Amino acid sequence: MNVSISVIIPCFNCADYIMPTLRSIFAQNVEGMEIILIDDGSTDGTAALLAEIERPDVVVIRQPNSGGPSVPRNVGIKAAKGKYIALFDSDDLMLPSKIAKSLDALAAEPNVGMIFTDFEIIDEAGHTISSSAHEAYDALRGISKVSVGRGVYKIAQDAIFDAMVRQNFVGTSSVVFPRSIFDKIGFFDETLTNGDDRDMWHRIMSRFSALYIPEVLHCYRIRGGSVSTRGARNSENRITVLKKLIKPSLSKENLCLVKAQIARNFYDASYIYYKRHQWNKLLRSLSGYFFYQFQVRICKVLGGNK
Repeated sequence: MNVSISVIIPCFNCADYIMPTLRSIFAQNVEGMEIILIDDGSTDGTAALLAEIERPDVVVIRQPNSGGPSVPRNVGIKAAKGKYIALFDSDDLMLPSKIAKSLDALAAEPNVGMIFTDFEIIDEAGHTISSSAHEAYDALRGISKVSVGRGVYKIAQDAIFDAMVRQNFVGTSSVVFPRSIFDKIGFFDETLTNGDDRDMWHRIMSRFSALYIPEVLHCYRIRGGSVSTRGARNSENRITVLKKLIKPSLSKENLCLVKAQIARNFYDASYIYYKRHQWNKLLRSLSGYFFYQFQVRICKVLGGNK
């Protein structure tokens, strides 16, 4: 099979959701699509379900649990044969024409770093929480976009990067990249157990423009045991991701915004550590909060200066 796109799906204890997810991907009307499933040490029956799949376009890779999605994402990308890479979470649902519209747009604008779309938010049972996730993001709504036809918009590198510093509006399952992008900027940061996706968006958008389709093309599922709901550890990972943005090239305004976000995440982690009676971690987080809050005040006094 001549592979045009590889869909990468990290899997961990997703037995209740993986088959509906796969059916939604199988329904995509595109040729040359391979699906790479990386079972990251599941213990709930996921492995047995994946073993029953007998399709030439599906590859299953099994590995010990890595603690987060960055390692299995990298494993899948390195095994991929496609010219393009689509990321997808194991409990999300892909809507019709998602892959086709992304590929058509990227073929017409081959020099961008990525394409992303709007998405619906659903709960564990599949009930709609928000019919358009992007309605909540002022940074995206206010950004300058240039129509390139077919309902697709191009966003300049500096504009998309500035917006992403303010808010993370990119849904991981909405993204498709040229495979070559990883040769230029590297793979996902495997030291991060969460937030590796936002770190990747920052790295791509610091160098490349992006395409945007303001159409809902997948459903993002929020559930209690998912990586995205893991409290203090997520705050710590977000702090690491945000600190990586602090470079001499960062504008003064963005520097203030980043420091304010770091302070907020230290505050959130402090509250969780307080509730858990983890006093050493609480003191460390409070120290970080007060340090960055002081930095934010200096920024405001100096009008955005360091």
